[in-house]
This record gives sequence, structure tokens and C-alpha cells, in this order.
Amino acid sequence: RIAFYVTIVAISVGFVAKCFNCYNNGAAEDGWSFNNSCVTPFDRASRDVALMEETGQLAESNQAHGLAKLALINPDSDVMLSLFLGIAGVVIFSLLRFRFSWWPIHPLIFCVWGTYPIGATAPAFLIGWIIKELIVKFAGGKAYQELKPLFLGLIVGELLATIIGVIINVTYFFNTGLLPKTVNILPG
Repeated sequence: RIAFYVTIVAISVGFVAKCFNCYNNGAAEDGWSFNNSCVTPFDRASRDVALMEETGQLAESNQAHGLAKLALINPDSDVMLSLFLGIAGVVIFSLLRFRFSWWPIHPLIFCVWGTYPIGATAPAFLIGWIIKELIVKFAGGKAYQELKPLFLGLIVGELLATIIGVIINVTYFFNTGLLPKTVNILPG
């Protein structure tokens, strides 16, 4: 219940901070998201429309109506292979996880594979998993349960350090009017 309220507050604060930043500094100030997140889909769409126009497919697509447009779809085979491997991975690893309590790989990994955040955080998750396995193997399940608060404290400590950094940066901005140095939460 408290996690729900914390999530709502975090989303609200993030929304207000993003609006404030865009209003005062312009949308282009956040270089990566302005140049990639917003622009990339439209660049891809305009390239695809131009290609369809050059090959005569655009007129054919405009003439088709309703379900007839489905027959015109020509998906990229690599994308479809990745999609079906992801779906198969989720189903297979879910079944393995339900059947075997020792199964270590969560099926959620297939929902985020190939994304920047998983590439940036995967080493930390791998190291955490190795540490857990070593503790369970050499010290036992009881020691693992006793050490959980320590590792939870490390995670909370990192989040607290990030929050303190954000508070310092906001205070710096309001006192000087200057933008503080950028703090990246994910490596990049």
C-alpha cells in the first residue's frame, strides 16, 4: 500500500520536474530524449512512407480498406523472429519457473531484452545473482535470509544517495539560477 503512494508521488514529482525543465529550458535541452525518443519514430515513418511511394505500394495501401490492408503487411523477418523467440522464451521460462522452484531465470527478461536499460543494468543483476548463489551454497539458506537486510540496505542507500543528489541539484539551481552538472542514474 505504501509502495503505491510512493509510486504516485514519484510519478507526480517526475511529471512536474519534466514540465518545469521543458518550460524553462526548452524541450531540446534533454538531448537524448529530444533527439531520439521523439524524433526516431517519425524519421522511420517518413522513410517508410517515402519508400512505399517510390515502389508504388503507397497508392495500393491507400486504396485498400479494412481487413484487406492486413494482406499488404510484409514484416521484417528478423523482427518477427525476435518477437516469436521472445514470446516462446516467456512461455517456456514461465512454465519452468512454475514447475521447478530452483529455476533461476525470470521470464520477464524476454520483455526487456535488447533495450538500453537492460544492457546498462544487466551486469549489476548478474553480480547480485552470483553473490546470492555463493551465499546460499557456502553459508546456507539461513545466512541468506539473515543477509537480506544488508543487501536491501545497499539498494536503499544507493536510492537515497541519488535522492540527496537531486535535492542538492534543485537547491543549487534555485539559489544560483544555473543548471547543475548532469547526474546519470543509469551508466551512460
